[in-house]
Amino acid sequence: MNSEILLIIGLVIAAVLFVIVSRRKESIDNKENVDPLAEAEEYIAYGRNKKAIKIIEKYLSSYPDDAKAMELLNKARGGM
Repeated sequence: MNSEILLIIGLVIAAVLFVIVSRRKESIDNKENVDPLAEAEEYIAYGRNKKAIKIIEKYLSSYPDDAKAMELLNKARGGM
């Protein structure tokens, strides 16, 4: 009887740990899915133009023909 209880407790603990690890990974994945241009606009709104410029320049290295990004970059540079 005692070994059965220990087995059940062990399984419950393993299940709880699995749920915790899974949720933590989901929250990390969600942070990676942030729109860089939206993030840059937020930085510009709060006067953190240097940070916005870094984000936009990094984005433009992958998407150099994005007109919206270029416009936002000019806005960030103009606000400095």
